[in-house]
Amino acid sequence: MGGCLSYDKAHETLRRSVLGTLVKSDKDFDDFFRICKTEVHAISSLIHVNNNQAFYVVVSGEVLVTLRGADDKSVLLNTFQPGDVISFFRAGTILAGSLVSHDLKLSLSFRSTDGMAIVIGADYDAIDYYIERRPHLHGLRAFSELNWTEFRHLPAFASLSVQQVRSIV
Repeated sequence: MGGCLSYDKAHETLRRSVLGTLVKSDKDFDDFFRICKTEVHAISSLIHVNNNQAFYVVVSGEVLVTLRGADDKSVLLNTFQPGDVISFFRAGTILAGSLVSHDLKLSLSFRSTDGMAIVIGADYDAIDYYIERRPHLHGLRAFSELNWTEFRHLPAFASLSVQQVRSIV
């Protein structure tokens, strides 16, 4: 991962993220950190999301979420900063590393001022295996069980502003 500094930064960023706060004890968190994978990307490179990806936490740089329609026009939906969680809600079809729904395609790419950007994340197989052995981690289990279909039908979702929706896409 490019040295101890990157390891420490990834560990600290994940610990301070919303997901990190769901894992209270240091031992449980260290075990959670071990199931995660850190990815280092060059600027402007696309993140190729796999079909089973659960989340990414931005460690450095920025992650841009772009929506491309059938007309091939792109719109920047959101920019995630260090510490932000990008969740994939066990939903959607992923083709060539992008989330696809009908004629719409969501792509994630990096922007960085220092030439590289870092994310840390895990897939659902790793999370499911981890929480299966730790039934006391109710918050992480609830996160793992979220799916987009259920989430968008929650009464609270209907009252979200466009900006708030952009922050969860």
